[in-house]
Amino acid sequence: MTQPNLTPGVHPLDAVPPETQEKLLQVVMHRQARLSLQVASLFLIPLFGLPLLNQYLPDVMNRQVLGFSVTWLILGVCFFPLTWLLSAYFVRKSDSIESECAVTARKMLPENIISNFQNSDDRAGGQE
Repeated sequence: MTQPNLTPGVHPLDAVPPETQEKLLQVVMHRQARLSLQVASLFLIPLFGLPLLNQYLPDVMNRQVLGFSVTWLILGVCFFPLTWLLSAYFVRKSDSIESECAVTARKMLPENIISNFQNSDDRAGGQE
């Protein structure tokens, strides 16, 4: 059995048929779009909920907590960590989606292409 010759600059996943690549790309895009909507809603609910709370519960929102009104405590102190947490979650989950797709694509490749690619990676890593 002969191993295919890898051309520099050509990734072995290019051996996956274009139709399959397109399906995998659509799966990744749909999953990331769903993730984007989930994260956006987790951010927008408190963002739009804060004015509603100020409108309908002004006594609660004007209470002093740690020297701030509840409104300013939520807006000035809690939104920054919320943004960081949501961003970190999005990046981690998005990377996970892409990794799952790459694993699926690699399973579609013949074993000789994968081992040849890994060997070429090892050689390239040793030259740097």
